[in-house]
Formats: sequence, C-alpha cells, structure tokens
Amino acid sequence: MADKPEEKKSTITSMSVENRKFPPSKEFTKNAYIKSMAEYKKIYKRSIDDMEGFWAEQAAQIDWYKKWDKVLVSDFKNGNTNGSWAENSMFPTTALTVT
Repeated sequence: MADKPEEKKSTITSMSVENRKFPPSKEFTKNAYIKSMAEYKKIYKRSIDDMEGFWAEQAAQIDWYKKWDKVLVSDFKNGNTNGSWAENSMFPTTALTVT
C-alpha cells in the first residue's frame, strides 16, 4: 500500500481590517442620552470606581415597592462575582412590560 501524501495543514488568516469611524450626526448626538465619548468614559469610570453609589443613583430612577437595604452585597474587586444587588427590595416587574 502506498503511503498517503502528507496532508498540508492550513489556516485562514483574515486580512480584513476596519479602522474607519462613523461619527453620529449632530441631530443624533443632540438627542442622545450620552452626548459624547468623553461623557461615556466619565460615566463608565464612575461605575467602576464607585459601583455602589453609581448603581444606587441609577436604581433610584425606578419606582420601587420597597427600596433596598443595601444596593450591593459583594466585593467584585477581590474577584467575587456572586454579588447581590438591591438586597431586600421589591421591584414591580410588571413595570417592565411593554404596552
């Protein structure tokens, strides 16, 4: 029996690179909740630096049946990803339904 020719191993390399940026129109930006990348970065940094304060402010914009006792029970910075949010709160889940 003749030996099989050695199979060539090949990989596909993508040569496609996209570096273009498409900034939003002035009208879109004017109506956006976050108006610029700088504003986004500032908000994001705050959400990381002060998770509990940031998310308490965001959650305060919702009508709760019972407000939380503690907004965050965990320490994500030490690798614990099993946190608890809005402990002992009651949220009207029907408020999330789209009518």
